[in-house]
Amino acid sequence: MAVEAKVRALTDAPAGFGPLNRDLTRLMIALDQSDSPPANQVIEAFRGMCEQVRDAVAKWEELRTTDVPPWNAVLHRESLPPVGVPPACGN
Repeated sequence: MAVEAKVRALTDAPAGFGPLNRDLTRLMIALDQSDSPPANQVIEAFRGMCEQVRDAVAKWEELRTTDVPPWNAVLHRESLPPVGVPPACGN
């Protein structure tokens, strides 16, 4: 199912929220434990991860605003509760 694949891509894929959270956390811990300024490679890695986060948030918003409403319409017709999908980043 297309929506299920989109959800998996947002959670489990290398550029999904789970792996990005893990990688950003590792980077922040490494930076916090360092006695010197970050190397250019670390700064570039952080920039790349920021872009991946922006892309993931955009995909989340697309899923939330485009893919979920038709499902909720079907659920409503069947007298079932809607699927709640919060906005990304508390927006």
